[in-house]
Amino acid sequence: MKEPLTPDEDAVFLEFTRRDVKPGEEAKVIDQIAESCNMSYQRTRKAAQGLFKKGYLYAENEKEHEDVRTREILRDLLLHDREIKELLKKVLVEERK
Repeated sequence: MKEPLTPDEDAVFLEFTRRDVKPGEEAKVIDQIAESCNMSYQRTRKAAQGLFKKGYLYAENEKEHEDVRTREILRDLLLHDREIKELLKKVLVEERK
């Protein structure tokens, strides 16, 4: 179970959710969220950091986001590209021999 949110974190989390903020876009919208929540930039940023630490928002590590997206792209290619599907079938058949 996740740690409960402070009132500031709750307000900021609702704004992140309402705006459908994607990984890596967090810093771009902090000013807008601060204005929407009627809070200072520093207070909003502190609340967002609390959300990251508590696991309510994505990890701050941009490399991690890139790795996840790369894996998603590769998975989609493996599942939907005919040539790759055929190649995988051949590899599996050879592995079973």
